[in-house]
Amino acid sequence: MSRTGINAGQVDPAGTEPGPADARVFDALTRGDDNISADREVASRLEAADPRVYWWAVAHWHFRRQAMIALADAGFRQWIDLGCGLPNAASAYDLLATDPALGGGRLVCVDNDPIVITHLQHRPPPATGLHVAAVLGDLRDPDQVMADIVRLDVVDLGEPVAVLLTAVLHHLDDPAAGRLLAVLRDYVVAGSVLVVSHPSSPPLISPPLRAAAAHYQRATGAHWTLRAISTAPDLLGPWWIPHPPGITPVGRWHPASADPNPGDDQDPPELEALRAAPGWAVLAAACSPPQATNDAASVPAEHYATSDIRP
Repeated sequence: MSRTGINAGQVDPAGTEPGPADARVFDALTRGDDNISADREVASRLEAADPRVYWWAVAHWHFRRQAMIALADAGFRQWIDLGCGLPNAASAYDLLATDPALGGGRLVCVDNDPIVITHLQHRPPPATGLHVAAVLGDLRDPDQVMADIVRLDVVDLGEPVAVLLTAVLHHLDDPAAGRLLAVLRDYVVAGSVLVVSHPSSPPLISPPLRAAAAHYQRATGAHWTLRAISTAPDLLGPWWIPHPPGITPVGRWHPASADPNPGDDQDPPELEALRAAPGWAVLAAACSPPQATNDAASVPAEHYATSDIRP
């Protein structure tokens, strides 16, 4: 899982071309240009098994784009993108580097794939004035990742920051994911926001899709934990408090101020596929933990209806 620090592509036994890597397969799925034939073969198998797979992938970067625009409108200008992937048109980097409406700001991108880091380092200076740094790091060692971010001094962790974890946590098992979220909460100040999207298992998996997914995991060395939406509160823990609209299906998340059902009464099949994407999404605020206990039940229920996401 190159986007999070587990796999940067298997080596071809013949030594001719690297095997597929998670970041590049996702790039191929979302119609990017930074992929090789091995990545496209894996992506093609998935789409041949179920054409909706493309829209399922799009759902995650569509959520990320909406969330980032909402946060920028609320005043956020500091970003940490964990498991950032390649800087293609679907990436957080490209959104911040090309959209003047987001006001530039400061961005730290973290990935374990050296190719991803090289691509980021060779990008021309963003026209928006965005300050960017790239960290080669493994999310299974969050203390080291955060120490490297502190040393870079690009983002000020004494001020609120938006932490992006889109389509990333399913690559970590429960202990590693829990450890990452706990360390993040230790480093960021109250008022910071976690931007999470997470794939889930489709309700019905056809035999061809099951075979294509198994091939994906074998070819890339990826290991997935596809968590249901019902597991999200336990995963987030007591100090990450969801903002409206709360924890929603990834394809149906919308800013609290937006119409959740825009458009015509009859949705086109593509939009139906996006909205039905198996997975969930949430914006969650880092809150100050109560003094007496670390029990999630001690967090008042009204905290789950917080509406102010300004830093």
